[in-house]
Amino acid sequence: MAGQSFWVRGLVLRKTKLGESDLIVELLNDEGCLVRAVAKGARKPKSSFASRLELGNSVELLCASGRGLAIVQECRLVSARMGLRQDYDRLVCTEVLLELLSKCAQEDLPQPKLLAMAEAALDALAAAPAAAALGLLAAAFLKVLAFVGLRPELRRCVVCGRPAAGATRFSDFEGGVVCAECGSRVEARFYPAEVLSAAAFLLHTPFAQIAEAPVASEAAREVLQMAASLAQVHLDFTLRSLRML
Repeated sequence: MAGQSFWVRGLVLRKTKLGESDLIVELLNDEGCLVRAVAKGARKPKSSFASRLELGNSVELLCASGRGLAIVQECRLVSARMGLRQDYDRLVCTEVLLELLSKCAQEDLPQPKLLAMAEAALDALAAAPAAAALGLLAAAFLKVLAFVGLRPELRRCVVCGRPAAGATRFSDFEGGVVCAECGSRVEARFYPAEVLSAAAFLLHTPFAQIAEAPVASEAAREVLQMAASLAQVHLDFTLRSLRML
């Protein structure tokens, strides 16, 4: 029997098939927490839920609480972001970001600004030139890591604290760049100076500015690899969708 009804505003991160025609929908809500609910009949051809619950959409759901997962009673579309599905690169970048959010967000740990950041990233990704897609994803990856307490140090040596302009080494275990003098004291990986400079730019710059001045795709790809390695070492996960890039 359905219980009390409540509204949830959030971003659709993941969908899982349930039974013959239902879906379990995973959202990042406006408190930055994960919420899961069952959308009954959502996989039926005539269901009004089908198009509204696309990955990357922002929605408002009226749900009824129950013994298990809440049941979706009504779905209102807030933003469809059709641009995310215009080309392969944008689509894959969207999948990577949504998987990252699903891995990093938790059900009972509010992060109030996380949803706004994620929606800003997706809005920029949907509207920006295709050449900016990888840079926007790399920026979002770094910013999500910062939200969960894994903000990489990219401007000062993570060992001695001195300014590290022109640094060419990054330590996953220490979580930041390493200057030349400290390079022999910790395990660190080589990156071209322009890649680490691009990483600092992407971490500290709003998405709109990144879209207007996109970093080179090769540098953005290396920043993504750096961020993914950092997440693997400290958060113990890998993103399957990254393999498609």
